This record gives sequence, C-alpha cells and structure tokens, in this order.
Amino acid sequence: RYLCRELIEETYIIKELDKVDIFALGCTMYEIITGQDMPGNGFRWQQIRNGTLNWNGTGNGNCLTHKISVSMKQLIITMMHSNAKERPSSKKLTLFLRKFIDVGLREKENEIENLKQQINILMQRMNKK
Repeated sequence: RYLCRELIEETYIIKELDKVDIFALGCTMYEIITGQDMPGNGFRWQQIRNGTLNWNGTGNGNCLTHKISVSMKQLIITMMHSNAKERPSSKKLTLFLRKFIDVGLREKENEIENLKQQINILMQRMNKK
C-alpha cells in the first residue's frame, strides 16, 4: 500500500533510497489527513502513484483536510511525487518541517503573550475598583 512505483519495478537508485521512505511517509500523512485507506491496487492506486490525490476525504468524520494548510498539502504532494528526484530528501524534509513548526510555535507564543497582557490589564482594572 505504501510502496512507490520505483520500488515495485526495482528501478530505484540505492543512493536515493530515502526517497522511497519519503513516499511512504507521504502516503501515511495523506491517509491520516483524508481518512481514506491507501489502496493496495487498482485505479486509485494508479492515480496516487501518478500524483492525482483526492483531498475530499471520506465523509466519515475522520477527514482533516479542512484543518491543514495549502503548504502542508503541497508538501505531501511533493513527498508522493511520481518522480523520486522531485521528492525532498530526508534532510530537506527535516529542515522544512523545523521551519514550519518554528513558525507555528512563534505564532502560539505571540498569542499567549497577548493573552497575558489582556489578563494583566483586566486585573489592574479589577484592583482599581
């Protein structure tokens, strides 16, 4: 279910074997986000390996596609690219995810700081009464 075409066809390059794992990780993320089981074969299997991904989900309540950013979808599409050379290396993926997480953390830290300031203002107002 998580095998890329080059692994099945044995056309992978040993030096780029991490790209096989990147594809599998992308499949796992896609499966979690859409709530769809990865097909083991058939038309959907072919579509996915050709880069055609369905982001509509299953409608069973497990779909998270409305909660992820366009850049995260693009990352998953890149991870599952039909051409292994177009997939990020594990090193590049790690750097991207660190930046992505750092931005999210900074935004949350700013939100927390703003809330703390609002609490302080409210407490000062209450103490004046």
